[in-house]
Amino acid sequence: NGRKVDDPHFTYKLEWLARLRRVLDDRCSPEEHLVILGDWNVTPADIDVWDPAAFVGSTHVSEPERQAIASLRDWGLVDTLRERYPQDGIYSYWDYRNGDFHKRRGMRIDYLLSSRSLAARSVADLIDRNAARAGLIIPPGYGRTLAGGQNAQVAFVLDGSDPTVASTALAAARLTGQAE
Repeated sequence: NGRKVDDPHFTYKLEWLARLRRVLDDRCSPEEHLVILGDWNVTPADIDVWDPAAFVGSTHVSEPERQAIASLRDWGLVDTLRERYPQDGIYSYWDYRNGDFHKRRGMRIDYLLSSRSLAARSVADLIDRNAARAGLIIPPGYGRTLAGGQNAQVAFVLDGSDPTVASTALAAARLTGQAE
């Protein structure tokens, strides 16, 4: 996650994001159907953190990190959830040690960035807070629809696909005990 802005891990994080942009430049086209997803450990904007003032000088909210994510959007990727839901209070991570989940003090650091052609087909976006609360990990096979880990699950549903795919995948993980 970069640890601190003066830590070598922070430099590595920025270098990794720059390499990702170069891979997009060298191997991909913005016209392709493409989605990149994961636990970015970067809030794209102040709206993605419960209190920006509480994180001044910290990782996850620094200008270099946000510029690196903006570079991916400038290439042609779209944050479909944020375009659909421009309001604050939408988070994917909460520090459990401080009870932040129940206090709604979170950060949106897990998200999908998709090409415009794929974003145009997106008909729904979600963050499943219950998965974060339960500590669920989506089982293998759902990676094209869901991204997650110890944080909340994030998903988007494409037109022509069953709009219940995301909720079905989450229910399947809970019911089958495949949540790790």
